[in-house]
Amino acid sequence: IEMTSIRGNQTTADKEQVTLRNNSSVETITVTGFRIENSRGGSVDIPKAFELPGFAAVANDPIRLRPGEQVVITFGRQERQMNFRENLCTGYFDATSKFSPSLAHRCPRLDPKEFPELSDRCIQQLQNVSSCRIPKLDLFTDSACADFAQAHFNYAGCVKDYREKANFYGTRWLVWLQREGDFFRNVLERVTLKDGQGKVVDEFEY
Repeated sequence: IEMTSIRGNQTTADKEQVTLRNNSSVETITVTGFRIENSRGGSVDIPKAFELPGFAAVANDPIRLRPGEQVVITFGRQERQMNFRENLCTGYFDATSKFSPSLAHRCPRLDPKEFPELSDRCIQQLQNVSSCRIPKLDLFTDSACADFAQAHFNYAGCVKDYREKANFYGTRWLVWLQREGDFFRNVLERVTLKDGQGKVVDEFEY
């Protein structure tokens, strides 16, 4: 595990970020329980998250980074207070909430060939819907089209439709530590990453 990026010389916790990456070519590494320390003796532990967000009340999934995967840890607040692994459908979340870093928009597009029962007008309307956005149902010209949009063009419908795809899960986890004050010094700092046993995994200075 390597700290590939640190944004510590910021004035607010919302802009402080640490990115960890699994550089192993074969090993999956659990980073939940790892600790990030600053030069003043402060520390934060990497929490659990939702591997599949939106369906459980409590995040009980350890963050397990497969080869090449990364976790972006933001020290400030996020209004949903939800840490999660990105997937093909999580782009729907930023329609109602702000996220920093920005979420990927990878929601699959409708393939008209798979739904021959839909009218040509309906297919045209659905193809005009922006990626990872819930359309306004009153814009559709017939009830069958509106029902189809309501069932498929939202986060839950997207997960139901595409969860079994091989590329459903993304390679990035997102964590917000919900801190108010800044954690790092702005000018000179030594950042240390330790594993669950207290062993130093990586260090970074600026």
